[in-house]
Amino acid sequence: MRNIILCVLWIALPALANAAEDSVVQKVRLEEKPIVVASSQPLVLRVVPSADASVIDRIEVLSPAKSDLVQTIRISDMEAPPRQRTYWKVFRFSQESAHRFGVLTNWGATGNMIWKFWAWDPLTNQFVHDPILSAFPTPVIDPKGWVYTSSKGTGCEYRREKYRLRQGTWHRTETIQAFSGKTPDACVCTRQAWNMANTAAVTVDCETAFNRYPWVDSRGKP
Repeated sequence: MRNIILCVLWIALPALANAAEDSVVQKVRLEEKPIVVASSQPLVLRVVPSADASVIDRIEVLSPAKSDLVQTIRISDMEAPPRQRTYWKVFRFSQESAHRFGVLTNWGATGNMIWKFWAWDPLTNQFVHDPILSAFPTPVIDPKGWVYTSSKGTGCEYRREKYRLRQGTWHRTETIQAFSGKTPDACVCTRQAWNMANTAAVTVDCETAFNRYPWVDSRGKP
């Protein structure tokens, strides 16, 4: 009897583990979206899932009729995306004529979301990796030319920042952060507005700071 029970457990445990994993992640679907790049040139982005549909294998850039393959971008460092979360996006800032796109590559228990972004390069007529935009933690994209970032640590550690796109360059405009005070349960918050003079950070009430200047809600939407 004991051997039978052990055998049943040996068979059931992997299935239970897979079920638990499936409850927090989602399958990747084959999708296509029309885009516009330099000189209003139309193209199509196609997301191709891996064989088991757990991650994105590659993104194909196609001609408008989808008859010619313009570019293939391999996604080699993506983990299975969390359920009910957008895992890839196409967008265009109002200051630019070409679309960009991004892929959610990593996420963790703290809620920090790591994205990789690509932008159109008119010199090579291809999408290239954008290291600056990709470095923003848990970015929320505002097509008007803003990016809102947030990062969580342990305890009180939390940081939100606003960046503005001006003439192709990102400028930090405001920072709100929380960190531990003299005791572990005592949080201290500061707010700093960035300008040409780089004004010093000012200590503020934490509840007031994150309620008055939330920028993003709990679902990460502006």
